[in-house]
Amino acid sequence: MSQLRIAILQMPLAAGDREANFAKVEELLARHWAPSGLETVVVLPEIWDVGYVIEESARYGDPGAQGAAAFL
Repeated sequence: MSQLRIAILQMPLAAGDREANFAKVEELLARHWAPSGLETVVVLPEIWDVGYVIEESARYGDPGAQGAAAFL
């Protein structure tokens, strides 16, 4: 039987500021990550990269999630 570790990362979001949110993920993982030999999935908040700026989705969108995928 194999095991999977799941980490849930709750964080404040900077609306419309992808770089600040990327930096916050890096900061929180650097501070709280506990190395393990287990495969790990990190669950991030919905719309974690730009926050909730639905009314300006054309401006802040990430078509195909390419920016988020490159960061991850």
